[in-house]
Amino acid sequence: MKHKTLSILRAEHRVFFSIARLLESEALLCARGENPNLELVTSIIRYLREYPCQHHHPKEERVLFPALKRRCPEALAAIERLERDHAVEEDLIKALDVAAARLSAESSENTDAECAAFADAAAIYARFLEGHAREEETRIFPLAERILTEAEWAPLDSAFSVHDDPILGDENEEFKKLRLHIASLGAPPIGGLRIHED
Repeated sequence: MKHKTLSILRAEHRVFFSIARLLESEALLCARGENPNLELVTSIIRYLREYPCQHHHPKEERVLFPALKRRCPEALAAIERLERDHAVEEDLIKALDVAAARLSAESSENTDAECAAFADAAAIYARFLEGHAREEETRIFPLAERILTEAEWAPLDSAFSVHDDPILGDENEEFKKLRLHIASLGAPPIGGLRIHED
């Protein structure tokens, strides 16, 4: 049976994989000496702070991970590693923000060091984000599907339905633009994706 919690998390992870691709693309531009799209990067940073850091990860830590720890103590090490990742992520986002701020949107006179710093910060965060989401997809989600009972899924499904990923909705104009950038990469369409169906 499909569980709403995992449908929601997997849909949000598809957004994260696309964000990682966008950051890699901007890092390559900068590494070639071209100015990155700082408006796009600013939107990405705002999205990362407002949704994954404020809603996605905390719900995993407060709801999904404790349920797994109770039922499967052998998963504790993997879960603790993922929780450490969540703590490290804010530092990586801050480094990306600082590197982007050092580049001027209007100037073509960014130094090689500034471009290299941004390219490194963007590439490091992209690898981190994709690797973290893949670890959850390949290890944690299949484990949850195997060991959690239907009674245990009910409160999880309720908790994960509280917030919607703003990129998957139409309410925020800035994040709608970000969704268009994702679509321009040839990523699977995510606009209007229905993630709350059983």
